[in-house]
Amino acid sequence: MSSSDSAPEPTMERSTREKLWGPQASVSEIDEHGGERSALYLQAIAALEARDLGLAWELFMQLRARHPDDPASYVCLGTVALQSEDTARAAEMYRHAMRLDPKSVGAHFGFGSLYHQTGHYREAIQWFESALELRPDLVDLHYNLALTWEKLRDYDSMRRHAAIVVERDPESANGLSARRLLQMNGVARWLRRFVPWL
Repeated sequence: MSSSDSAPEPTMERSTREKLWGPQASVSEIDEHGGERSALYLQAIAALEARDLGLAWELFMQLRARHPDDPASYVCLGTVALQSEDTARAAEMYRHAMRLDPKSVGAHFGFGSLYHQTGHYREAIQWFESALELRPDLVDLHYNLALTWEKLRDYDSMRRHAAIVVERDPESANGLSARRLLQMNGVARWLRRFVPWL
């Protein structure tokens, strides 16, 4: 039994979502329309968190229509598409965000998640690492790198990134999951000494 059989998919903690999308003033700032943009953004995020993907898509589309030069709205649309398993549309949205802002951490993160979800783990590593270069403080990138390195059976790299998550954010859902990942990997490594095909 391999520890990768039970590894979760890449995730994004609420604090990361806020770092990727919230600080981008063009989407989240209160504007001259009495905060309509901010309220719409918060409704869209709430719909996304509730997995009401149709409503989230509709609300993010409204934001995009109002602010077509804002990469954050395209990143959000890409995330909705990816959660809907529409990888082609997700890639299109992330590409558009990167055309608007080549250093969009959200787009780099999104492409990493897209490639991980589709089993292209080496490409996922490249995108997560490029996002990490842009925002080295995002613990979720280390978590997603740990999950992806585990899929590639590079357990040293997996442990390195999982340990960073446990050290920096031990009580978060990803911190607890990284701790379990490290524990499971330790057991699997011990078992491989006796059952080499694991």
